[in-house]
Amino acid sequence: MVYPFLSLAGIEHINSPGAIKAHRVSSVGGYGKHCDGMITTLIGCFCGMFFGALHCLGWKYLFQTQAGRLLWQGTSAVITISPALLLLSFGYYKLWSRNSKSKSKIAVADIFLIFLLILILFTFLAYILARTLLLVLMVLSFLSLPPSAYYTVAWTRFLPHL
Repeated sequence: MVYPFLSLAGIEHINSPGAIKAHRVSSVGGYGKHCDGMITTLIGCFCGMFFGALHCLGWKYLFQTQAGRLLWQGTSAVITISPALLLLSFGYYKLWSRNSKSKSKIAVADIFLIFLLILILFTFLAYILARTLLLVLMVLSFLSLPPSAYYTVAWTRFLPHL
């Protein structure tokens, strides 16, 4: 499951275990020379941060309960910060792998890679949980609609008809 994310991010060339068993040619992300993995990660993370920032626009919105307001603020902050954390971890690993080329630092790089993978997994899980909570909060906001939301609109007054 991690292989496509690593190959798209351009962290390093890793042969997929499924490709090795099936004797297939491994993939390096499918972009070739046209697109660097870091550029793809950069664009994706900035789009994710923008999407999270849109949810932060509802920071001062009137919620039915204080707990709902705090949940909205926390989850919108999580979906804004998670892509930034992913971008920093990918960039830091690229910088780390570029500077540690010697054989004696391979064990340290492996431990660092495991730490980054755990951090990335935790960030993905936090992002998914935050998006799910935002969806639940949006559905729950239908419980406190104003009375004007239930009025029937007479469309014949607004739209010309034949």
